[in-house]
Amino acid sequence: MKKVAVLLTIFFMSISLVSCASKPKDSNTKELKGKVSLWTIDSNEALINDAVALFKKKNPSVEVNVSSLDFDKVTEALSKNSSEKVNLPDMIVVRDKDVPIIINEYQNSFLESSSIPQFNKDVFIKNQINNATYKNKIYAVPWYVEPTFMIYREDILESLNIKSEDIKTWKQYMDIGSNQVKASGKFMLSSDYFNSGTVYDLALNQLGVDYFNKDKKIDLLSQKSVKAAGLLNDIYNSKILDDDSESSSKIQSFVSGSTVSLIGNLSTIYNIQKQYPSLKSKLKIEKIPAFEPGGNRDTINFGDNLMLLKSSSNNPAALEFTRFLSSDTELSTYEFARYGVMSSDTTSYGDDSFYKKNSFYNNQSLGRMAIDEVSALRTMTYNHNFNDIRNKTVQIIIDASKNNKPLNESMYNLQTNLEQPDSLK
Repeated sequence: MKKVAVLLTIFFMSISLVSCASKPKDSNTKELKGKVSLWTIDSNEALINDAVALFKKKNPSVEVNVSSLDFDKVTEALSKNSSEKVNLPDMIVVRDKDVPIIINEYQNSFLESSSIPQFNKDVFIKNQINNATYKNKIYAVPWYVEPTFMIYREDILESLNIKSEDIKTWKQYMDIGSNQVKASGKFMLSSDYFNSGTVYDLALNQLGVDYFNKDKKIDLLSQKSVKAAGLLNDIYNSKILDDDSESSSKIQSFVSGSTVSLIGNLSTIYNIQKQYPSLKSKLKIEKIPAFEPGGNRDTINFGDNLMLLKSSSNNPAALEFTRFLSSDTELSTYEFARYGVMSSDTTSYGDDSFYKKNSFYNNQSLGRMAIDEVSALRTMTYNHNFNDIRNKTVQIIIDASKNNKPLNESMYNLQTNLEQPDSLK
């Protein structure tokens, strides 16, 4: 009898197991459906469209619409939304420097990042999280950053008995440019970097300057602010700039050998490799020079963030697309390999492609260098008046340099002007 009972038990268990095995594995998983609308202020539409294509492979029933708008159009729409009904998107892609401007004026329109499922601020670059924080609330999800490097014509420098790896400070950089390089009939850098303020942006980033002191008052005369401004002045006075205003691009003067260094992100580095195969093994990538020996050489040329409108909280497709853009490892690997941007999710650098050596650039590991920069970034928070102050400061520095005016006096006069009521409105 016991034997019969055991056999019956085994029989019914087998039926039960077969029944369970025959059920679809995803019977309880609902297919994600819906529409997502996205505006981008940055010129990254190609990257976004590729990301959409990857997302749709996993979520074929989701429609994603992408529109590229300039910053003024976006803020105009956000302003109108407070008084009239405006068709706003689910999310907006915003540059680091523009995030505080939008938060300062329109934070009530945006979703707090803590409300987004699976959002974990600790995995993202702290620099961007701090920048997106207003009154202890985070209003943006970091997406990616663009580490910036100095690209050298190593072949030309070697002919002058110079190694790019020995150029560690801005002083060394300018000394070499105004002596050996100048004597060879070449220049160290394109003048476009001076006129556009690119070097100034890097200096601010290196030093973590945001124009305001701890009391939130404008301070252009602090030691760091003066040091950043002085760098532009010194570069101009050292006569190392190639006036390539008639050239089609600063890359051309670098490729032709008129200038021996080029500031660029990974995207620029990839483009050179693709377009100028004859330069293979003639170039070297190094970190940006520091202000002093052993000083900070890690910097980024801004990054992008995802800001979700409050209405997106009821759109599962928009929330999932946000998670995908910011933290999907497959996308992180693709956007690094294809566009040269680094995911702001610091846990997503596991793929071997990040660590491969590049034969075009003398077997340097560009991904490893980029990860090192991301890991060592200094905290810098942009103020909502950052753009205005930055632009006015750059013009003052350029004017002082070109017209031989005292820089400190010019900076003092600018600060006095900016301290006047309504000067930044």
